[in-house]
Amino acid sequence: MPFGLTNAPSTFQALMNSVLGPFLRPCVLVFFDDILVYSKSWSSHMQHVRAVLTVQRDNVLVLKRSKCLFGEQRMHYLGYVITNDSIAMGNDKMEAVQAWPLPRSVKALCGFFGLTGYHRKFIFNYGIIEAPLTALLKKAFLWTDEATAAFNALKQSLTIGPVLQLPDFNRPFTVDCDASSTSFGVVLHQGGGSIAFFSKTVAPQHAKLAAYERHLALASLSMGTEHCSLKHHLDQRLTTIPQYTWVEYKPSKQNAVVDALSRREEANSGISALTEAGRQEIQDGIVGAACSIVDDLILHKRCVFVPSSSSLRSQLLDHAHGTSHEDVQKTLHRLHASCYNPHAGRLVKEFVQGCTVCQRNKTEHLHPTSLLQPLDVPKSVWCDIAMDFVEGFLKVVSKSVISTVVDCFSKMAHFLPLGHPYTALSVAKVLFDGVIKLHGLPCSIVSDQDPVFTSVVWNELFSLADVKLRLSSAFRAQTDGQSEVTNRVLGAYLRCLAGVSLAAD
Repeated sequence: MPFGLTNAPSTFQALMNSVLGPFLRPCVLVFFDDILVYSKSWSSHMQHVRAVLTVQRDNVLVLKRSKCLFGEQRMHYLGYVITNDSIAMGNDKMEAVQAWPLPRSVKALCGFFGLTGYHRKFIFNYGIIEAPLTALLKKAFLWTDEATAAFNALKQSLTIGPVLQLPDFNRPFTVDCDASSTSFGVVLHQGGGSIAFFSKTVAPQHAKLAAYERHLALASLSMGTEHCSLKHHLDQRLTTIPQYTWVEYKPSKQNAVVDALSRREEANSGISALTEAGRQEIQDGIVGAACSIVDDLILHKRCVFVPSSSSLRSQLLDHAHGTSHEDVQKTLHRLHASCYNPHAGRLVKEFVQGCTVCQRNKTEHLHPTSLLQPLDVPKSVWCDIAMDFVEGFLKVVSKSVISTVVDCFSKMAHFLPLGHPYTALSVAKVLFDGVIKLHGLPCSIVSDQDPVFTSVVWNELFSLADVKLRLSSAFRAQTDGQSEVTNRVLGAYLRCLAGVSLAAD
């Protein structure tokens, strides 16, 4: 399998899954070229290893002896340290986390999330620890002391992460869960050991639910919960399918782990938090000079100013839209009657588009989209070609346009000079002299809707030659992506060679 191909990883993984299919899960795990064989006893392990090696040999898959380990009781696999009864993070990952510098951009922060999120099941309270960092992705990136504290706390939690117990699928599992108005917390147990932790911020649609519905939203297995009213759910007159899920009541004292995962103290609340955050935005210059402070409230033209970081923002949006479920403009008008935020238009649009009640009950007025017409995979060289024009060059020997012709199979391209203005006949003549006489007539030509390609002369000419013309959709360059990529590469080469910036369509 050569490197660099787009589908190479998925193709190779599919090959390994097909070859080792009979052994997957019972005794084998495979990720690309990393194969793990595990067994309950030494005798069965010898049989499993022999069977896997035999299948590898039969399918001509060669293993490098120096990279193979046999009969190990403790080993590193995909960044984890695995023993016969536990799993922990690898030391190399811990060192990478400790050496990670403070992110200076959203891209760098996303890279840090990619590393830590892979190991979030090891971290107690992960969702709450990372909340200040996640907030930086929703607004202008501005690093604060709170973000630094969360960054360091997350690194420390990863370094001293707990050792998790491996699951035994012959024994029952228990999911202890808790849900507050801000977070979900879940711990997967088996016996007296923890298998995985999970916590996340409550989504807007779950924040509106009643307390017992938020707890039921977590129910997928037998579980313990501290919400006492749920143990009477079978006696309720109105019942739903999730309410029949088996629930075991646990008081808060016995459910301390998940209770801490989902509940945290709020530093500020109500108008005091709104005013303090608003003062900070005024000091930072985020808000214009039109705001004033009256009776300890920040006003903008008689409306209470709501800062972007205020916890009241979602409540105000819910009140403005949830009482009538009107469209974006009417909801924005209702909101501006009492409060102000410079980003209210975008916030209201996102809130209305994400309203589940509107999605379920309102009629969709969009025009139905037509069926997609994917391009066929080329079967041979110069059977299917793509054409386009690159204009805007300085005139050289009466030529100022380049016609790009690329083979969709081999990616070989011809660059043909043209004079401006050009016609269907002049383009056809250049195409026949520069391409067709060398490679023969193609089966199809993919192009955009340039007047040359939609002209009667062009269509009649290639209709007589039995060449199928395929036009891209209007204002959708992705349809003729092969030509667009070729044009981009051509422009880059010309800029490098000429040393000037070239204007090209």
